[in-house]
This record gives sequence, C-alpha cells and structure tokens, in this order.
Amino acid sequence: MATDKRGASGTGGRKAGTRPIQRRLKADARRERIIEAAIELFSINSYEDTKIEEIAAAASCTTGPVYHFFSGKEDIYLAAYEVVAARYGQQMRVALEAEKDPLSKIVDICHRFYDLPIAQASEFARSGLRVLGYREVLHRQRAVRNIIRDLLHEAMLSGQINPSPPEPLAHLIFGMAIEALSLVGISENTERAVFDYRNAIEALVMGLRAR
Repeated sequence: MATDKRGASGTGGRKAGTRPIQRRLKADARRERIIEAAIELFSINSYEDTKIEEIAAAASCTTGPVYHFFSGKEDIYLAAYEVVAARYGQQMRVALEAEKDPLSKIVDICHRFYDLPIAQASEFARSGLRVLGYREVLHRQRAVRNIIRDLLHEAMLSGQINPSPPEPLAHLIFGMAIEALSLVGISENTERAVFDYRNAIEALVMGLRAR
C-alpha cells in the first residue's frame, strides 16, 4: 500500500509539475501574439497612431493581458524593436557566411534590410529615432556598425581600399543604409525605390575600391 501511495503521489507530483510549465508556455505565446500584433500595427499606422486598444484587439485579447506584460506602449515598442532587430540579425548572419570579399559583404549587410517586410523595416527605422532617441539608437546599432568597421579594416589590410579610419566610415555606411530604408518606406513606388537604393548603396560602397 505504501508503494502504491508513493507511486500515486509521484505521478500526481509530475502532473502538477507540468502545470506551471504549461501556464508559462501559454503566457509566452500570448506575449508573442501581442508583440506580433504591435509590429504589424506600428508598420501600418506608425507608432504614434497606434493605440494599445488596437494592439489588444489585433492580438485577440483585452487590454488586461497587454498591461500584464507591458507597462505601456513604449514598452511594447521596445519589445517589438528587439524582435525586428533579431530578425535582421538573422539576415545579416546569412550575408556574413557568404564566401565574398569584405566590400561585397558590406553591401549584402545593407541589402538584408530588404529581406524583411519593407513597411516593417522602414517604420522601425524611422520611429526608432522618435521613440528611443538618437543616442539610444546608436547604442543599439553598435553591433552592426562594428561588423561593418571590421570588414572595412579587413578590406584595408588586403589593399582592397585605401587606408583610412574605419570607424567614421562604418557610421556613414550604416547611416546611409538606414536613410535609404526610411526613404523607401515613404516612396510611392516601393519596388522601384528598393531597386534604385540598392543600386545606389552598392555603387557607393564599391566606389571605395582602391584605384
């Protein structure tokens, strides 16, 4: 009898132990739905024109769960910004894994923005400055700029481009890519704008080659 009781208790313990995990998974899924809804609405309506009630409705919940996970709209935006940045990071890693020369990799890094939905990438590029502020945006983008800087340094060591301080050049190249992305987002012909700005970025980066 004692063995049976322990067995039943053990089984019950295991079942009870799964409940917190299930609750956490459900909570994580709900939080993810809220973030995805926010990303979509911020991309369509902009950060300023999106209301928390709209985010909740798009996530198929009330505002209660939204405020359970987030302190307000800016907090939601920060979480959404991280998700979009992570998706770009995945695209950037693909560019870095390619067997190409350093300048071609830099061009690919800039072009990988366009592998994300254009409205999404453009709106987060524009609204980041308004919501986060210039200094914070620079801080969050430092990893990408550092990669571009290192690729420029590699190109200089190989004689592909003339020696010059790579840090300011990396800032300018990345800033150019972000500005191009923002301009694509407000263009009347998105497809044409993507084509034009991709070509312009490639021409400018490849124009660094030593002659």
